[in-house]
Amino acid sequence: MKRYIVAGIMAAALLVSGCGQFVRDELISMQNEIDRLHEQVEDMNNGLVNLHGIVSQMAEKGYIVDVKEYEDEEHGGFSLFFRTVTLGPDGTVVKDDTYHIDLNNGVDGKDAKPFVLGVRSDGDHWYWYDNEKDDWMRSADGDRFMVDGKDGKTPLLEIVKDHWCISWDGGKTWETTDWEVKGKDANEFFSGANVLDDRVELILAADSTVLTLPRFIEVGLSLTLDGESVGENVPIAPGGKVTLAYEITGTGAANAVVVAGTDGRLKTAIRRLTATTGTVEVTCPEVFPEGGYVYVTANDGNGRSVTRVVSFVEKSEPAAGSGE
Repeated sequence: MKRYIVAGIMAAALLVSGCGQFVRDELISMQNEIDRLHEQVEDMNNGLVNLHGIVSQMAEKGYIVDVKEYEDEEHGGFSLFFRTVTLGPDGTVVKDDTYHIDLNNGVDGKDAKPFVLGVRSDGDHWYWYDNEKDDWMRSADGDRFMVDGKDGKTPLLEIVKDHWCISWDGGKTWETTDWEVKGKDANEFFSGANVLDDRVELILAADSTVLTLPRFIEVGLSLTLDGESVGENVPIAPGGKVTLAYEITGTGAANAVVVAGTDGRLKTAIRRLTATTGTVEVTCPEVFPEGGYVYVTANDGNGRSVTRVVSFVEKSEPAAGSGE
């Protein structure tokens, strides 16, 4: 009898031990799933912040000053470095912001699938958009939620019972949506990126909309005389005139302000022909001013400027009867 009792106790112990291991495995599995969902929510909220920042930069005419590609253990991506300059009424810089956004949510295009929430423009502003219902995201009063501008909002996401919940007031109140949670790799905002010399194109996974951000290119100023690049010394005859042609390049070339001046002895007259080209007419007095010079400055409106200084030498007149 004792042997049966001992055997029963041992069997019960083994059963309890086996159940305990099963429970521990289940708890570990549940914790892993909770961690995965938490990571997914964090990734999605970071993605919304990035998307909001990108659209805001577009609206504020911000520029990308640098792009760096990176790879981590899970996927690759880009770091976009922005610079936004605000000028005062007198043209001086009153605000100069530089910051960066990391894009790694499917930007390599390998496993990216569209998330329901996206953005779309009505021609004037950008608004949050429900791609599943093909309609604007709206408040209870029927107002659209703006992305850019002073009224722009960044929503928060949370997962409740395999559905996404959304908050428009920083997490104070939540609304349950019809959007199902489809897995970690199925909820991406960007499906690709084209990094070009003058711009970066970000492709939205939802509807292939392309968000274009210009890359900042330093303002450049070239001067030519009769089609040839202007050197250090330009000949000019006493009482004569020389017309220099200029061209502005760079991100803010079309909006650049061009001015010309002298040391006070030569005279200048500037004429703008197109948004980026024009001429500077230089007039020499009857008596050649030794050491005379002219400067031409282009300011691109982004806090950057470039100045070219041109020195003049006296142009000798051809001798009579030389045939020149």
